[in-house]
Amino acid sequence: MGASDMPADVMQLMSLFPQPVRRQPSVEFLPVPRRAEQAKPSGTSG
Repeated sequence: MGASDMPADVMQLMSLFPQPVRRQPSVEFLPVPRRAEQAKPSGTSG
């Protein structure tokens, strides 16, 4: 076969469905910590 050990028929079939090349990572790292959300005071009855 070849270096890939994949039958030619399979390689031809795979060539019909090219996979997209992602240039951006799927997860983005933000080096700055998120701002802490201010907790709203809960409604007090009185």
